[in-house]
Amino acid sequence: MAKPSRNQASPHSPCPVTPLRLLLRGGPSPWGEGFQIQNALSQQRGTPRRKSGLGEWPRGSNARCSCYTSRMMLDLRDRQALLDSMEAVLDYLPAKERKPFEDVYLAEREDEPVSHDRLLELSLQAGVERWPARQAFKQFVTSVGQELEWDLVTKHVSRPVAFFLLQRKTDEMGLDQVLQQEGIEHALYPEHRQEIELVRQEAHRLLYQDHKEMLEPVMHEMRSELDGIRQFLKRQKEEALARTGKEQEESLDALQQIEARLFLLGEWLPIEVIRDELPTA
Repeated sequence: MAKPSRNQASPHSPCPVTPLRLLLRGGPSPWGEGFQIQNALSQQRGTPRRKSGLGEWPRGSNARCSCYTSRMMLDLRDRQALLDSMEAVLDYLPAKERKPFEDVYLAEREDEPVSHDRLLELSLQAGVERWPARQAFKQFVTSVGQELEWDLVTKHVSRPVAFFLLQRKTDEMGLDQVLQQEGIEHALYPEHRQEIELVRQEAHRLLYQDHKEMLEPVMHEMRSELDGIRQFLKRQKEEALARTGKEQEESLDALQQIEARLFLLGEWLPIEVIRDELPTA
């Protein structure tokens, strides 16, 4: 029996799903001119699957998180968290370099998943390869691209969410600053936060594709920064392996968490910060 296409609508869906990036480009919506992203979300609540650019994947307990949030912890035993971290960087990769990582998703969908160790290795590899691009884009979207991000997100979230955001914005604020206001977690429903993040992730893909050539000089600087960070981490790992017992275990665990924050969550961690967060011998 032939397997359904990756782009084929789920038999459980009441209507075909249009990728959000087409909607952001002004493409046709299956919900008509009055499209509200919240309608799309509500239609998917009856099934434990999430639509993504690579097809449908099981939804884990952790929503894909923004790379701007500092000191986030990633459970390296959570397969879905690792898959989400890998998916978050795929759009920063040239198309010809995506296949090994897309194959992991296909294997997961076909119930032939790679081993957990292999999944962690590939997730880190994807994060390392595109760390310079993520850092360059982060600088862009928190400076000259801040208003572009704001305009795309507020245009494509539902009207109540857009009104909520616009009420709280000042001229100096971007989306991050609005979402970090004191008490915002009590004023914003979880499903509205999910809606914002969903639209934001697609907006970031769109903005990166439109501005990646302009970002190349910053990416070059970030590649040099990355080389220094990786050399420092390599020396620290060699020193950790020279230790014994609990001291070695604590050092290796700390290094693993640093790598996860850098390459899975996309954090900016200068060597001085990494040094301060590692246990002293």
